[in-house]
Amino acid sequence: MKIGTVLFAFVMAIALGVCITALYVLLNPKIANKSGPPWLWRWGVLDPVRNLFFQGDGSLRAGSMYILVPLAVLVAVGAAFFLVAILIG
Repeated sequence: MKIGTVLFAFVMAIALGVCITALYVLLNPKIANKSGPPWLWRWGVLDPVRNLFFQGDGSLRAGSMYILVPLAVLVAVGAAFFLVAILIG
């Protein structure tokens, strides 16, 4: 295997792990602040992308679950597909 292939497989494994973690946080009802700490976002609590999906206290907006969960699943499936494709052939 070339070093680029190994690096790509490593990046896809990390992407898959991040998506699985994001799905866990979004679907776990025990986690109140689903947006995470403000330092994760470029402009903190005033970040426009954060405000599309989360309220000021970090809880989800009403319809954001219908966008965030399929998006995380789509990225996770794509990363898993590429990871398996790299590892098999």
